[in-house]
Amino acid sequence: MKLKFNSIFAVLTLSSFASVVAAQNAAVVPPLGAVEKAPVEQTKAEKAEATSEKSNVEKAGALPQEKINAITSNIEKSFGVKVLEVNATPYTGLFEVLTNETIVYTDADSSFILAGHLFDTKTTDNLTQQRVKEQSAKAFAKLPVGEAVKRVKGKGTRKLVTFEDPNCRYCKALYKELEQMDDVTIYTFLVPILAKDSVTKVRDIMCSSNPALTWHEWIEKGQKPAPQSKANCEEPNPKTLDLARSVDVRGVPVILFPNGERRNGFVRLSEIEEIISQK
Repeated sequence: MKLKFNSIFAVLTLSSFASVVAAQNAAVVPPLGAVEKAPVEQTKAEKAEATSEKSNVEKAGALPQEKINAITSNIEKSFGVKVLEVNATPYTGLFEVLTNETIVYTDADSSFILAGHLFDTKTTDNLTQQRVKEQSAKAFAKLPVGEAVKRVKGKGTRKLVTFEDPNCRYCKALYKELEQMDDVTIYTFLVPILAKDSVTKVRDIMCSSNPALTWHEWIEKGQKPAPQSKANCEEPNPKTLDLARSVDVRGVPVILFPNGERRNGFVRLSEIEEIISQK
């Protein structure tokens, strides 16, 4: 029987590396006291150590293609996931495996799987978390935002993506928070996951002549969208649901940021502004 990574450990589950979705509508609180450290000039000893670590990575990176293929095959067959990349790490004999669900670690023979966070003991950096954020940022850049409801505030230079359901009361509260923002473009993907009539509402909004206005009238004023004929519009729901699954949306609202950060549930404006300002 194939095992799923999310049954082994849910902490790192992503859509293309999105963090685990919390229970529906549960706000996520970021860690307090985080600071950005100023770069420090390396000493000769540190430079030598860095060169040594680079050498280890290059040595590990010489893994033959047949070994990479074997790792890919073993993990995909054993766990029912898709392996996207097999990469060397700075640690001799340890390889990072990026899958469509999570990040795990193994050796050259895939004789074991390590599912968890990898920390560097010298810097205390969470290397797994860094990689998750990198992959999430890449996934954000590939989102088909042309298919979303687009709302531009001010110049619109900053970007946000949300996943929402027309019947989600927390999405209505989030809409009011986002309305207070300036210089931001908000792309909203409407996913019908909460009620039967969510399917109809999403179709009627997306197939209207002005989806952004129709969405605003509904979410802000409760004005039900006019019924739209299926003959005049390509059904939007299957494609949007597939996209939501690909980024691990299991509850709404979800906010994705260009820097790879993600929040599940209702979030206050102050926190949104803080996150979107981060590099």
